[in-house]
Amino acid sequence: MKKILQFDWVLEVRISDPLIFLFLFQPFYFIWMYKVGRLGEKQLGLKSNNLFMVLNAFLFFSMILIILLVELYSNNSLLIANLRQNEDLFMGVFVGLILFGWIYCSWYSTVVTLRLDELRNKDYYPTFSDKAYRFFQFLYWMFGIWFLQPRVNEYFNDEGKPPIS
Repeated sequence: MKKILQFDWVLEVRISDPLIFLFLFQPFYFIWMYKVGRLGEKQLGLKSNNLFMVLNAFLFFSMILIILLVELYSNNSLLIANLRQNEDLFMGVFVGLILFGWIYCSWYSTVVTLRLDELRNKDYYPTFSDKAYRFFQFLYWMFGIWFLQPRVNEYFNDEGKPPIS
């Protein structure tokens, strides 16, 4: 049970497994992105990025909250009337934080995975287009997950092995 709750299994999922469809549900995607970032930090010997961890947790709980609030809003007109007074400010700040968090976490995951690629292959020098392509794969996960997960499987399988010279 402990292994399931640590979510290390998300790094082992193959794109042919039915579990890959869980990542299309956004809270699981944020868990996956967190685990990819942490795996990269571990393999690269980096110090934990606290902002990445906090923003990923914020994104996870925000998506859960949004899912719950959709049901709550549809059934409670009194709550809606009370929130409408400060709706613009609240929603602006909330959406701004979500966008900032999503972009930062995607950027950080991009940097970590590109550095893992550089560690595995000393002759690999990512161009700007490689960096932009990888960033948009993380940002637009519904399409990018199919290209990123095989790389994540390789990173996870190489864990503990010395880097290729």
